[in-house]
Amino acid sequence: MNATNESVNKDSEDDADSPCPSEVGVLEDDYVYFRNNIYFKERGCPGQLYIVTRGSASGPTLILNWIPSGGHPLNNGVIPFTTDLGQVEMIRIFCHAQGKVGKEAGERENGDVTSGEMVISSRENKYYVFEFTEGNKLLELIKVLKRWKCFTYQKRDDYHHTFNVYRPQLELSQLHAEEGSIKSVLTEDTLKTLMDAEGRITDEQFMKKIVFFQGIALNLRKEVWPFLLGVYSFGSTAVERNKAKEDLLTEYRSIQAKREDPNYTEDKRAVEQVEKDIVRTDRSHPYYRGEENEHIAVMKNILRNYLTYESSIRYSQGMTDLLAPLLAILDEEVLAFWCFTKLVKESSLFRCTSTRASVEKQLEPLRMLIKLLLPKFYSYLEKLEHGLDLMFSHRWLLVFLKREFSESDTMFIWEACWCKYETKSFHLFICIAIMAIYGQRAMDKPMNMDELMLLFLNTLPQNMPRDMVLTQARGYLHQFTKCPEAHCSLAPIMPLNFWFQSGNPKLTCELCKGDHTCPVRGKSDAPQLDREYRC
Repeated sequence: MNATNESVNKDSEDDADSPCPSEVGVLEDDYVYFRNNIYFKERGCPGQLYIVTRGSASGPTLILNWIPSGGHPLNNGVIPFTTDLGQVEMIRIFCHAQGKVGKEAGERENGDVTSGEMVISSRENKYYVFEFTEGNKLLELIKVLKRWKCFTYQKRDDYHHTFNVYRPQLELSQLHAEEGSIKSVLTEDTLKTLMDAEGRITDEQFMKKIVFFQGIALNLRKEVWPFLLGVYSFGSTAVERNKAKEDLLTEYRSIQAKREDPNYTEDKRAVEQVEKDIVRTDRSHPYYRGEENEHIAVMKNILRNYLTYESSIRYSQGMTDLLAPLLAILDEEVLAFWCFTKLVKESSLFRCTSTRASVEKQLEPLRMLIKLLLPKFYSYLEKLEHGLDLMFSHRWLLVFLKREFSESDTMFIWEACWCKYETKSFHLFICIAIMAIYGQRAMDKPMNMDELMLLFLNTLPQNMPRDMVLTQARGYLHQFTKCPEAHCSLAPIMPLNFWFQSGNPKLTCELCKGDHTCPVRGKSDAPQLDREYRC
């Protein structure tokens, strides 16, 4: 180590800025952070916290050390603490502003950080909490961690920071072939260049490509979402869209009139469930905050009208989770209704029902993707009791990962799926990416089913880096297109012509033997099997 023990234990009165090398991760055993008077909850006393860089078999890493104040640690019987930050699960930092914490702190516009905590989560589900009584020490630590290449960084606001240890699963050559080709989100200026003088989108595929890789500017979502969800045709003119909007308003009013007709019998149990669900959906969102919020009534009206319009579909928990973001962004009852209707009826991405058959319809292709793309994780699940039931993924599929990511990240993910770029089921590849990134931890232990559920449904939600997950998901989509064969249950996740293109996987019916449940042979409109299909 470049510093002596004396320099480590010196009770420095001058807590100057920590030395940070210009290229963090290049130097070996060099100090990148050193601070006094950091309280370690597990030891129950303050001490000196310092972080050094050190080489390892897997590359440079950060070693965090803490020793109690008051001279040699053995003098007061307190054991020092050391951990390799490259081997932990995540690091979360919570900043306090002028004594306020959490949402109150997050709502302050220019509050100075005065204190806070760093929480280190180990792979063994242990938590180590370090308290900082000076905000500048914590802010400097954030700067150090942000510069370290082994972490992915998430910032919810100025007061909540998360660092995940990045364990890449794909080599550069395995990433999506078009990764990095799009440099910015879809903006108003870009959209104008994609429209002709009458308002038609002239390059639908390129627009979808931008959304798939980079997303949509916030101020443009209200205009673009109806295209992605199929309410408006990409080839429609501005005049045609205005006419369609008038027609949709007229039809919506007729639906509501039917529901309000005294002779119409509404499903009272469904209405009661809607009323229970909407009062606990997204209430922290500014659009729905407050006791007498008018938007809650609008959401209830949309759902009741939807159940009248689609009388064959029963209400299911989760519908409010899908509708709430649509209404908040579109801010129009009629437009939100039709976007929601398209989302439920026409999109294969969402199945707004908790019935076993509907869940299973999504789980089967997900299982086959795991078997094809993550064979080691599939073997691990096979050995677990009910492992291949994939119970940890049920919530992912029913509310489409909304509980797993922040609201802003969820909208970005939904848009990537709605554009149906290359695949109709990109959400399944996102599930694959989550399992690829975090499943190794489960296999290393190895975890039982309860521990696996705790990992995926308790530890990881709201703490997964969106960009890393999406990059991995696009990479696995690319890898899937290079597979020589694919089980027939995967046929619906890709466009029909995909299976006939040279170099793409050939469908095989190794289990179903081409019976009536086969998605290839069991449908009257399925293509005739030829050399591209083997059954």
